Amino acid sequence: MGSLLYFAIIGLHFTNSLATQAIPLKCVFGGHNFLNIFETDAVTASTNKGPTTNSLQFGVVKFDSHKVDKDGWILEIKNIEFEGMDDAILEDVRDENRTFGRDAVFDLTKIFNIFQITFYTDFLVTYDYKTNGHLFSKPIFGEGFLTAPLENTQITMSIPFDFKEINGNIVMKLRDFDIGYNIRNKAVLNFSNLYNGDKKLSDSMHSLINENWEYITSNFGKEFMDKFGEQIFNVLRNYMLAHNLRDFSTC
Repeated sequence: MGSLLYFAIIGLHFTNSLATQAIPLKCVFGGHNFLNIFETDAVTASTNKGPTTNSLQFGVVKFDSHKVDKDGWILEIKNIEFEGMDDAILEDVRDENRTFGRDAVFDLTKIFNIFQITFYTDFLVTYDYKTNGHLFSKPIFGEGFLTAPLENTQITMSIPFDFKEINGNIVMKLRDFDIGYNIRNKAVLNFSNLYNGDKKLSDSMHSLINENWEYITSNFGKEFMDKFGEQIFNVLRNYMLAHNLRDFSTC
C-alpha cells in the first residue's frame, strides 16, 4: 500500500519561527510510534473528544448534514461519509512526485508557525439527499441516496499553531485550518431516485452533471469540503494536544 497516511505526522511540512533547518523525526516527537498512528477502524471524527490511545484514527470520516442553496439549486444532505482515508498517500510539498517514508524529516523555515499536509486518495462519498430547484437551467427534484467516487483527489491543509506548555511539557496547539482540494482525475455523481425514478429525465440530468463535474465540485463543493476538513482538524488538534514535543537540543 506504499507510504500511506499513517506516515502523515512524519511528513508534515513545518514553517516555524524558531529555526531554519531539517529536523529528523526522532527529534520532534518522543515515546510514540508514529509509523502506526492511523488505524483502519472507522470513527466519527466530528466528535471533539481526543484519542484515548497512542493511535490517531480516521477510517471512514463522517459528518451529519450540509445544505447547498446556490444559483437556484437546493441540495439538502445528511449522513455523509467519506471512505478512502485508509489508502491516502502523503505527498512531499516540495516535490509532488515524492511520497514520504521512514527517513522523512521536518522542514522548519523562519517565517510563521504553520504546518502543511498534502495527501491524495480515491474517495467514495455517500449521503442521503433531497433536492429541488434548477440546475443547468433545468428543473431538478428528487430524494434518495448519492454515491460519488472522487478519483485521485488531492487535499492540502495549512494549519497555524502555537507552542503551549502544559504540566511542564511543550505541545502544539493547532489554531485553525485552511483546506484546498483538487480532483485530479474525475468525479462521478450518481443520485438514486432523481425525478422520483423517471429514467429519461434522470439520465439527461446525470449526463449534464457528470459532463460538467469540475463545475459542480468547484462551484458547489467548497463549503462541503470545509466540513470534511473540520473533521480532520478536530482529530489532529486533540491528538497534538495530548502528545509532548521533545527538545531539539537533546536530540
